[in-house]
Formats: sequence, structure tokens, C-alpha cells
Amino acid sequence: MKLTKSFIKFRRTHKFKTMNKLDKSQIPKLGSKINQLKKRINRAEQNGNIEKVEFRKMRINKIKKQIIEILNKKK
Repeated sequence: MKLTKSFIKFRRTHKFKTMNKLDKSQIPKLGSKINQLKKRINRAEQNGNIEKVEFRKMRINKIKKQIIEILNKKK
């Protein structure tokens, strides 16, 4: 991918939200996101559509790691 000057400038000026921005108040939101993904997995498995199931499981694990990191950061 060719990085243009405008994209590099955008990347410098607009910092992407990273783990540093997450705090304890966002844990319930992340938990509800996990539940939403689990429901989608269940529905997809019942319908026989298993294309995105592995991807959703990876996202669940990623969110769980974020929650653990938030909890460990505050201790």
C-alpha cells in the first residue's frame, strides 16, 4: 500500500483510539458486545452459516483480553 502524504498527515493528527483510552467504565459495554457476538454465533450455527463464526470467536477473545488488561492496569 502506497502511503500518501495526506494519509500520513491524517494519521499523525488523528490519533487512533487505543487501549490507553479504555477505562473501567467501558467494561459493561464490552461485556454486552461479547454477549451480542455469542448470540450471533449461536444463530449462525443453527442456520448452518459457519463462515464468520471463527472470526467472531477471535473478536470475543480479543475483547476478553482488553477487559483483563483494563482490570490489571487499574490494580
